[in-house]
Amino acid sequence: MIRMSRSIRGLLSLLAFAAATAAHAGSPGGAVDYEPLLSAAQGVPTLSEWTLLATGLLLVVVAWRVLRARGVNGRLMAHAVLIGGLAASGLAGHELIRRAEAQFIPNAVNMTSPTGGTVTGIYYLKITNATGVPQRIKAIRPDPPRSGVLSPAPDTPECTVGLVVQPGNPCYVRFYYVN
Repeated sequence: MIRMSRSIRGLLSLLAFAAATAAHAGSPGGAVDYEPLLSAAQGVPTLSEWTLLATGLLLVVVAWRVLRARGVNGRLMAHAVLIGGLAASGLAGHELIRRAEAQFIPNAVNMTSPTGGTVTGIYYLKITNATGVPQRIKAIRPDPPRSGVLSPAPDTPECTVGLVVQPGNPCYVRFYYVN
């Protein structure tokens, strides 16, 4: 009988859990918020790519120093970094089996409030501006926790945050299951 250490069993359990697919119930869907074009835009604070990279490198340096202070030898740390890198690259969205999805005819929904509002739907939506005034897409909110937004949408123009939809014109958004 082969004996495995606790850390190897834990790692194998984590990888098996990450690779497992979940059973789905219900339909993927969400909501799209809109507002009149005359509304003031608000900025969203974010970190730049360089700041995120610097933060990640700082985290690596701190982790390395903590492990060295605890007396962990270099060979074990090298294995930990290698396994962590492999796990991170394997769990970063690379698919071993790709999805096969049927094509849907879009569900037609209308923006009806000239002062802004929300439209909701499932799967694939054709959202038409029926308000008579230009409307800006303010937010796209998939239903939590198992829905996401498929981008790019099969038809154009794609509903994206900030898109201005002129009266009588549509935009498209498609929701899907998140694994």
